[in-house]
Amino acid sequence: MKYRFASCAMLLAAIAALLMAACSGNQGDITANTLPPSQDITVEINTPADGAVAAQDDLVEFGGTAILGRNTQLERESLVWRSDRDGLIGLGAHFNRNGLSPGAHAITLEATGPNGEKAQVRQLLEIRARSNGMTVRISEPPAGKVIQSNELARLQGQAIDSNGQPITADISLYWESTLDQVLGNGGRIEPGGLTPGLHRLTLVARGPDGQTARAAVDLFVELFSTPVQAEILAPTTHTQVRHGEPVTFSGSARDGQGNPIVGPNLLWTSSMDGVVGVGETCIVNNMRLGTHRVTMRAGTAASDITAVSIVLVVR
Repeated sequence: MKYRFASCAMLLAAIAALLMAACSGNQGDITANTLPPSQDITVEINTPADGAVAAQDDLVEFGGTAILGRNTQLERESLVWRSDRDGLIGLGAHFNRNGLSPGAHAITLEATGPNGEKAQVRQLLEIRARSNGMTVRISEPPAGKVIQSNELARLQGQAIDSNGQPITADISLYWESTLDQVLGNGGRIEPGGLTPGLHRLTLVARGPDGQTARAAVDLFVELFSTPVQAEILAPTTHTQVRHGEPVTFSGSARDGQGNPIVGPNLLWTSSMDGVVGVGETCIVNNMRLGTHRVTMRAGTAASDITAVSIVLVVR
C-alpha cells in the first residue's frame, strides 16, 4: 500500500509540472501577440506662423512635424491638414498651395500613429481676397498627395467670377502642370501618364469679362516600375480636330516577355470624357470641346499596368 501511494504522488506531481509548463507557454504566446502600448505624439506647425496673413494668390508654404514617442517621425498621409472654411487642404509634412477662401482660417494639423494614436495642433491664417473679386479653389487633390505614375490623377476645382457667379464652362477652366504643361480643360478632369516627380498643378479660370485668376497645389507622382512597354502611335500629341469629327486612336504595348497586349487590356481614357475605348485601335466620336489629355493604360494585371498619354485639342 505504501508503494502504491508513493506512485500516485509521483504521478500527480508529474501532471502538475506539465500543467504549469503549458500555462507558462500560453502566457508567452499572449505576451507575443499583445500590441505595443500607445505612445504620445508631439505635433507642431512650423510654417506658416500663427496669425500669418497672405493674399489669395500668394503661394503659402505649409510645414509641420509629428514625432511618435521619442524619435519616430510620422509622414505622408499620417499627417492631415484641414481648414475650418475649406475642409481638407493637404497631406504630409510639407507642401505649397494658394487659392484658399478669403477670410480667417483655423488651420489644424492632425497626426495619427500606427495604433490609432492621435494628436493635433491648431493655429490661425488669414487670407485676403483678390482685388478683382474672383475666387478659384482646388478641392482635389489635397496638396501634398502622392500617386503612382500609372494612376489617373483626379483633379477638381471651382471658380467664382467678379460678379459672384460660378464659372462652369469647360473652356473657361484650364489645368496645367510644371512638369507636363497641358493637362486639360474642365472643372473636374482625370489626366494620366503624368511624369514622375513633383508637380505644381494650377487651375486657371477666365471670367466672362476676360479677367483671370488661378489656384495651385503640389502633387507628387511616384514612378511605378513595370516591365510593360507602351506607345501611342496616333494621333500625335497636340493634334487639333474639329468638334464632331471622329478621332482614331491607336497604340501598342508588350509585356515583360515581349508578348503583345491586346483587347480589353488596353484601356483608353480622356481627362474630360472618361473611358473612350479599348483595344489597339478605337474610333471616338463627339469628344467635348476643349483640351484633352488622352491616356492609354496597358497591362494584364494591376501589378503590371503602365500609362502613356498625349494632348488632343477639340475645337
